Amino acid sequence: MKPSDTLRESWDRLVTHPLRSGLTMFGVAWGCASVLVLNGLATSAQDRQQQIVANYGRNLIVVRGAVAQSLGSSLGRVILLDRGDARSVLERSTAISAATAEFVRAGVSVASDFQTSQLRVHGVEGDYPSLRYMPVEEGRFIEARDVLEGARVAVLGAEVRRLLFGDRSAVGQMIRIAGAHYRVVGLLSEKEEYSGLEGPDSEMTVVPATAFQKDMPLPPPARPSTVHHLLIAPRAPSLAAKAQREAVEILGRIHGFDPSDTGALVIRDTTYEAGLFVEMFSAIERFFGTVGLTTLALGMLGVMNVTLVTVTERVREIGIRRALGATRRLVVASYLLESLMLTLASGAIGVAVAFVATGLLRLLPLPETIADPAIAPASVAFVVSSLVAGGAAAGLYPALRATSVDVIVALREE
Repeated sequence: MKPSDTLRESWDRLVTHPLRSGLTMFGVAWGCASVLVLNGLATSAQDRQQQIVANYGRNLIVVRGAVAQSLGSSLGRVILLDRGDARSVLERSTAISAATAEFVRAGVSVASDFQTSQLRVHGVEGDYPSLRYMPVEEGRFIEARDVLEGARVAVLGAEVRRLLFGDRSAVGQMIRIAGAHYRVVGLLSEKEEYSGLEGPDSEMTVVPATAFQKDMPLPPPARPSTVHHLLIAPRAPSLAAKAQREAVEILGRIHGFDPSDTGALVIRDTTYEAGLFVEMFSAIERFFGTVGLTTLALGMLGVMNVTLVTVTERVREIGIRRALGATRRLVVASYLLESLMLTLASGAIGVAVAFVATGLLRLLPLPETIADPAIAPASVAFVVSSLVAGGAAAGLYPALRATSVDVIVALREE
């Protein structure tokens, strides 16, 4: 018998009972679609969260002073970090590649010719963009010469620009910050982000650190050089824990608190956060994958059941074919092919449904934590390989059952 004849015969057996075949195909197709859609949702959510962390700054440690909690002379003392602490940490640590200080003050009066508002102002050093991700839509960011000269220049976040200027051009315009005149030299691009320790970047007004110290001194007990926090970058992600430990020890010696006092500093480690997100979403992917594969496995049981029923119904036919010279291999190939045809046709439908479903989901207002779901080629390849393996496994037992039929007994079947 030619392979094309075997293929045609297997197809004829499937279409003979369309309801039975259709219900079985539905189970397999549903399993395929479930695996792909759920995996796509989990992957898109993971990618979105990783992008949000990266938009704050990759492999970044944020250190802010708090209140000492250890017994002794430092108990209850507010730890005020200093602008010079960034240089001290960088020079004394072996695991830190960059460090910078940042001033922050909320409720500062910022005014344009069109609007006045109470906003959050940040004073930064020239190396700030090397640690934070600060894409500029128009103009430029604060530079080292601005800090050196104490220049009164400002960069506006996207929301600040809309608030002060609306749809008007802002770069080159003059604004007043705490009563002093500043020239707008840049506008920040909008980005997906966390609120951070102080708020979203879209709501920040950025000025040179030296200009901040002159025009926006913090109230006591802060000193003119007291900063809101330090930004620290480890030499490599694997050195993040060591960099954090060394920074705490150095700051403890400078400010006189016990480095083991966990209350003295507030620390945020984006490397650790990114790792947590990866672990969390990997667990979600595994769960969704298990649910989908379980559904797929149940569908495969349906394929096996349909093939077994077909063998039972065609015992006499199998006997006749064997009596006419059909080999065991040919009989096995016939029923394996039927099983594979059923699973692959179901899989094709399931993959198509998954693509349609993800397309429809992209049209819906999904939560901000989930990006537009997409089906990865690797997921499709995994599903197809699972279908081939599952189809072969589901058809093997019925095929072997068919070859075990005694020819004499089969010919007596009515």
